[in-house]
Amino acid sequence: MEDYFKRNEKISLIDNTVSDIEKTKILSFSLILAIFLDRFFIEKDAGVSVLIFVILCLGIFLCSVKDRGKALNNIVSFEKKNLMRTIILLSVIFIAGTFALFSNEVLAFLNIIFVIIGFAFYCVLSTNKKDLEKMSYVKAVLKRLIPRSFENTPKPFVFLNKFIKSRKKVETNSEIYKVLKGILIALPVLAIILVLLSSADMMFSYYLIRMFGMFGDIKIASIILHSVIIVAAFLYIFGFLWSFKYEGIYEDVKEEWSLRFEALTIMPIFVILNIVYVLFTAVQFSYLYGGGNALLPENFTYAEYARRGFFELVTVAIINFTIILCAMKFTKKQNGKIEKLNKIFMSFLIVFTINMLFSAHYKMSLYEATYGYTYLRVFVHIFMLLIFILFIIVFLGIWTRKVAVGKLCLITSVLMYVILNYINVDIFIVKKNLELSGKTQKLDMTYLANLSYDTIPYMVDFCLNNNSEKSNNLRRELEEKKSILLDTDYNWYEFNLSRYKGEKALKRLNK
Repeated sequence: MEDYFKRNEKISLIDNTVSDIEKTKILSFSLILAIFLDRFFIEKDAGVSVLIFVILCLGIFLCSVKDRGKALNNIVSFEKKNLMRTIILLSVIFIAGTFALFSNEVLAFLNIIFVIIGFAFYCVLSTNKKDLEKMSYVKAVLKRLIPRSFENTPKPFVFLNKFIKSRKKVETNSEIYKVLKGILIALPVLAIILVLLSSADMMFSYYLIRMFGMFGDIKIASIILHSVIIVAAFLYIFGFLWSFKYEGIYEDVKEEWSLRFEALTIMPIFVILNIVYVLFTAVQFSYLYGGGNALLPENFTYAEYARRGFFELVTVAIINFTIILCAMKFTKKQNGKIEKLNKIFMSFLIVFTINMLFSAHYKMSLYEATYGYTYLRVFVHIFMLLIFILFIIVFLGIWTRKVAVGKLCLITSVLMYVILNYINVDIFIVKKNLELSGKTQKLDMTYLANLSYDTIPYMVDFCLNNNSEKSNNLRRELEEKKSILLDTDYNWYEFNLSRYKGEKALKRLNK
């Protein structure tokens, strides 16, 4: 409790010592970003606007914290101490660029989350390196995005109140000041009541619209909505930027886990798991890798056998990865011989898990050869590749203490996610499924037609070069998409390259 009061005293001291010019600068920056956010993204399609907004956010962040010292002089630096910060920033910019280049809706949702968290991570890394050595990255970023930012959202009102009180033109105890204060409080309440009354009574809504119609084509509900969004965004952005004024005041020290296991306690776990996985591997080699040399259980086809247990194998791989990481972190390092044996058992566990990953990959490949490719199936392949790389990093970390397992795993995951965005999964799915169209009758043309705009040129070529029933079904699906796409007008900042190419390709359908 005492620390809480001391922290608040320091925060108040900083608030009072920061100049009015600096406060006005942060307030102005926050308002600019809030207006751009509303203009670019509310009731609009994301496009090149995301990249523009990220660059604008970066510039404003650097301007707002330029007094932090030399740490921000080099925005991009490939020195070892700044490598992670640079990778995070470049990955955020590359992911923001995907909104202008591609149109995968599944990845677009994840990309929004990635850009927000990644940008916050970059900001924290840029200004708070020492504290990050004492606390987890995830904890630092989440605390910055949620409690730290929201704690400072009331500050604009506090600063405005102090500014008004400091002006002698209007005395705080005068009747004029009290009336103005009452009007300011009444305005948002009045806006909400008018909207509710308009919805409750059609005649009241009619006269209200007629009254505001004197001022032109004004949509009251739209004005209120955008005003609320701008104010909310302004307060949050200000809270985020202002929180960097308090660096070193309320950062948490990493909690040391008291939970530690003896190496001898951990050993039986690895021994038992390895025995089970030896038996499992033997079964895998006889049934799955035998290529038909071994008989499958009754009523099982290879496709059915491949489909069953796939996700369970991936889950087991994740569990094994977690067990190994926990063992590396929470095992007491006392008995050298037992510790070395545990390293050997962990290495065997990694080998068996890699076999499971290959088994899962092989199972899914058999299934895809019959039923085709989907987002989920392709994403899982890439996820398995990521887990494989992470296991290699962990294996090196087991035998070499110099390997920073946590940082390397984080960097690898980020880079893999960026690569996933740029390999264009949609085009891969369409190409592979169209190749299979002559071999199987189980392909879903409606599913293909509902993929992103990136795939339209390939599907149009397929329809123009084929006269089968499948191509005719696909043509009908594309005609529906064409009628929607070509009748929609977009702003310049909603530009998307894949949509532009899709529009051009769809115009060839009727030629």
